Amino acid sequence: MQHAPHNAMDAPDDIARFHDRCSDLMRELLGELAGAPERPRTFGQVEDALGWPRRRIASVLGGVAHLRNTEFGGRRPYRLQDERASESGRWEIWMDAGQARAARSAAYSGPMSQENVRRTGDFIAAYNRRDFDAAMQHFDPEIDWVLPEHQSSDSCRGPEEIRRFWLGLDETFEELRLDPQEFVDAGERVAVRLRFYGRGRGSGAELDTEMYHQVTTFEDGTMVRIEYFDAWDEALRAVGGASRPRESS
Repeated sequence: MQHAPHNAMDAPDDIARFHDRCSDLMRELLGELAGAPERPRTFGQVEDALGWPRRRIASVLGGVAHLRNTEFGGRRPYRLQDERASESGRWEIWMDAGQARAARSAAYSGPMSQENVRRTGDFIAAYNRRDFDAAMQHFDPEIDWVLPEHQSSDSCRGPEEIRRFWLGLDETFEELRLDPQEFVDAGERVAVRLRFYGRGRGSGAELDTEMYHQVTTFEDGTMVRIEYFDAWDEALRAVGGASRPRESS
């Protein structure tokens, strides 16, 4: 059983206001929790993920107690499990999916990052129609194309090597299409939750799955790195957890 579940915030506006009013350390903690929703972890596990010393979380939570009690009626944008109820036998902390979305939406989003989201969507759309020149319009000449470790042999650098990789995909698949499910705006980085559709050439095997998820890194509006992750939570971690989600149109 959760510890005081009635104190867990669920209103996005309250979570955004808490994010804006709390300390930098608390925002860092919120970002880490938002990057792994629905995943209870001990304080020590979260501290390790953040590179924090032991008991830092207890100190940070103590530091926002006054804010919680005076401005939010004691409510908090995360959930807790005490040591008597948790599987670990220790206090555990996490965000549910709704809290995580609201925490990500509370992060910075300015005009340039909005343009980065648009350019990322345009890149995917151009790739889907096989207009490779348009897809590479905002590529840096030394752009890094990074695949997960188990497919690292296909990682490459520069637009022409990426073009050759795409042409190789078309020899393997018919009608390969990437459908964005969600864009997450983290300023100079944009994460995209992707669903892949296609059919294997020769085999006819259907592809309809969330296989890889994309993180694009920008410098002054230019794409300098496009990296793919096996799991969406890994992509969220790569952009720092706390960010602004945008539904795909």
